[in-house]
Amino acid sequence: VRSRRQRQMCIRDRVWPYYIHTIQPQVLGGGNVIVAAHGNSLRALVMALEGLSPDEIVNAEIATGVPIVYKLNADSSVASKDVLEA
Repeated sequence: VRSRRQRQMCIRDRVWPYYIHTIQPQVLGGGNVIVAAHGNSLRALVMALEGLSPDEIVNAEIATGVPIVYKLNADSSVASKDVLEA
C-alpha cells in the first residue's frame, strides 16, 4: 500500500510534464490559462509551482472551488499568488 506521499509523487510525475509542455508555454507567451482539476492534481501543480516538498504539500489546504491566481516571471518562477476568497 502506497503512502499519501508516494501517491502524490506519482501524480506529480504525470502532472508536471503536462504543465511544462502545455500550460507553461501558453502562460509565458502572454496567455491566460484556467486549470480545473481534482485535488491531488492541483496539489501536484502547486507543489511544483511553489517548490514545496511532498511532506509540505500533503498538509497544505487547497479549498474546493476557491480560485488561486498565479502570475509568473519570465523565468517561470512565481511572481505572485492571489487566493480569491469570497
